[in-house]
Amino acid sequence: MMTDFPELKRYVLDVGGGSNPVGHIVLDISIPSHKRQEVEYVIGDACYLPFRSNSFSIIVSHGAINFFQNEMRFLKDVRRVLANKGFLILSALTYYSFMINFFYYLKSNPLGALRLILNFLRRRYRWYTLKGLTNKLSRNGFIILRACPNVTIPWRPTKTPHNILVIAVNIHISR
Repeated sequence: MMTDFPELKRYVLDVGGGSNPVGHIVLDISIPSHKRQEVEYVIGDACYLPFRSNSFSIIVSHGAINFFQNEMRFLKDVRRVLANKGFLILSALTYYSFMINFFYYLKSNPLGALRLILNFLRRRYRWYTLKGLTNKLSRNGFIILRACPNVTIPWRPTKTPHNILVIAVNIHISR
């Protein structure tokens, strides 16, 4: 099912934004218990975005790509939904952030630390390097504008910089 919103190109899509969205429209696997009134929530799969092609000028996803089943499928669908010369602002967790989060949870929530280790062993999460993420984006047709290591995302459990941030542009080449 395609979701219709009037004049979407004016809006920012936040994929996996949950209860801390930075966009006007948030796509997530469930609607958070604490919703913002000014945000439109859509339930869906990030690997199969339920929006028409060329719908958004900006797509943002902070730390959600680590949890997707197929990040290459996600990037392909983002490219479809993103307008020509549209921007993708993507952050991901690094291996270092896994260790920081583990020690944070070990101190404050031992069960959360155990869950993190089990999910790591089951390969439920993916961890990225800056070079690895930029290579994936380039292979999917994005042009990298900026790639930053050691970025702090304010709503993460720790405030130390251990995320990577990539800003890319989607250029459709006409043949």
